[in-house]
Amino acid sequence: MENYCLRCGRALEDRELFGRVRRACPDCGWIHFRSAPVAAGSILFQEDRLLLIRRKHPPLQDHWSFPCGFQEADESPAQAAEREAREETGLEVRAGDVFGVFFDHNGAKNVVVVVYRGEITGGTLRPGDDAAEVRAFPLRETPENLAFPSSFEVVRRLRAEARLERMRP
Repeated sequence: MENYCLRCGRALEDRELFGRVRRACPDCGWIHFRSAPVAAGSILFQEDRLLLIRRKHPPLQDHWSFPCGFQEADESPAQAAEREAREETGLEVRAGDVFGVFFDHNGAKNVVVVVYRGEITGGTLRPGDDAAEVRAFPLRETPENLAFPSSFEVVRRLRAEARLERMRP
């Protein structure tokens, strides 16, 4: 939480502004609008199996997730998804269509998660960076200990898509 004005350094006060209590400067009027950070990830398939990484570090160490991480200030969400896939799986990836946008409550932090359908274009599969392991799972056999609400929702939606695909003539 911001305590001092980023413009003039004065202590901020709580005020009712734009329908909620926000931190604001009594001198210059600067208002602190809190926002959720953006994370981006990729859904990757290898031979009809979903690639997941097992998290190496807290929070949720040893839980599974699709390759994903926070967007840096100088990159787009798609670039962040590609970078995270490379760092965590060793694979070069092209971010395709947006699969979905999710909202995770990650401990004390809320996170907007943009998930892309990724296309593997190169590289060598290996765990790296934040990943203790990277493994391809049949969609029906993904681990139960998924890391975040977005991980569960991605798997749920992929399974629903697969059921619909099997039903088509």
